[in-house]
Amino acid sequence: MMMNTLLAKIQLYKRQIRIVVFLLLFIVIILFAIKLLYSSKNSHHNTQTRVPVSVQKIAFHRDSKLDQGIPPGSLPSLEQLSTREMQFPEAKAQTFVGQSATEHGTFVVTSTLSGVTILIDTPNGAEASAASFVPTNTVPVKMSQMPAGYYIIDARKDGFDQSGFIVRIEPDKITRLNIALRPLPSQ
Repeated sequence: MMMNTLLAKIQLYKRQIRIVVFLLLFIVIILFAIKLLYSSKNSHHNTQTRVPVSVQKIAFHRDSKLDQGIPPGSLPSLEQLSTREMQFPEAKAQTFVGQSATEHGTFVVTSTLSGVTILIDTPNGAEASAASFVPTNTVPVKMSQMPAGYYIIDARKDGFDQSGFIVRIEPDKITRLNIALRPLPSQ
């Protein structure tokens, strides 16, 4: 009889232990669910108000070697756009690889001839190599928010020599380039 009461007590303890383990598991599951719910609400809140830790800034720096190739009349200035220049069409959109994303200047291109087309590239040719299509623009044209930096301007017109020019766009300044092409020799 003593053995039976001992077995009954052991079974009772086993049931009580199972109930306690079940309750502990239930509490852990509830706490885990609350934690997930809180963290998902909190992370959603953070993504809406998060500020980028760092913004890549490429600052404009002068290059004395490139400065030597700049045509005399095309240095950046603080002058305002003339009424005539304001009416020039805006250049086609173009992304300039490796140029300043935060500093911009204005670039105005004119020519002594009509129908001159230009291609704008960076000195290392990053535009032509990075893009399958670099837009052409017909002068006169202006680019109001051109990233600061150095550029190669390739000017073309049928019946005239192709010419390349180096220009420097400085932050908050206007760079003007007046293109004069030479006729090809008669054959």
